[in-house]
Amino acid sequence: MRGRRVNGSGNAVQEVAARIARVLGDSGIVVGGLAVSAHGHVRGTDDVDFVTKLDPREVKRRLGREGIESRLQRHDEEMGEPPWPLSGTLLAVNFDILPPLVPIYWSRTIAVHLPNGTVVRVVDLEALLRLKIRAGGHKDLWDVAALLRVHPAYLDSSMRVAQAYGVADELKRWVHDRRPTSRRG
Repeated sequence: MRGRRVNGSGNAVQEVAARIARVLGDSGIVVGGLAVSAHGHVRGTDDVDFVTKLDPREVKRRLGREGIESRLQRHDEEMGEPPWPLSGTLLAVNFDILPPLVPIYWSRTIAVHLPNGTVVRVVDLEALLRLKIRAGGHKDLWDVAALLRVHPAYLDSSMRVAQAYGVADELKRWVHDRRPTSRRG
């Protein structure tokens, strides 16, 4: 399969994505703004987000071996937060590495070519939509609405997921907002 290309985002963001992808290997996939761009809604991003199936202590060890500092935090899962976000800053770019927060089919990831020539694995569209809906923030739901304009076949299933997470009304507002899809806050 020929990989997709992601345009935009700064060189530092690309370099951080490439370095973390090398550290995580086949056990990590890009999510967040870079994944949104890979699935057809190109927008800038100033951070890098990954999901991994590795134990967080192993991720921290791997990053440390490469000279990448990170912080492992524990969160309250009962409050809907990820159990352990691992975060840091590299080349003045913030990054987060999370456990899978929704079902992810690792065999469905796609190869994406960054403008710097690096190939990274990106979460499939269905899982990206679920992740963004679960996060439920304004920017996340705006991303979902923008992706649904590019991929309208996912509208019904995305609305069912949004209903389950209690954000269906807000997602409907974004979906029906027909202003140009420049970044909204």
